[in-house]
Amino acid sequence: MKLLSWPVELRFIAVGYAAVFSVAAFLVLVIYLQEVERPAGMVSSHGIYAAGDALLYIFIASLFLIPTAFLVRFMAKSELLYTAYPQFLLSLRLSAPVCLALFVLAKNM
Repeated sequence: MKLLSWPVELRFIAVGYAAVFSVAAFLVLVIYLQEVERPAGMVSSHGIYAAGDALLYIFIASLFLIPTAFLVRFMAKSELLYTAYPQFLLSLRLSAPVCLALFVLAKNM
């Protein structure tokens, strides 16, 4: 039984990504403002702040998995999308060393 058409499903997925991005930006902004307002506290207990930042980033990455699961479920209905998406991710992964080399070269100039 088909409940939603594919453009509606894609819109819901895009709204999910936008919502997660908004929440992540808000959380990072709150942490940044806290560090700017209380620099002495950050210096005196930098290990606690680092652990909190790490937990925040893990939480944000976990939030991004929710719309990604719906995207993969949507793409499983189409063989073309289901094969094209991993190829896109592979090409993105293979371009990472090139980007890293460009960053290192730009920093050394």
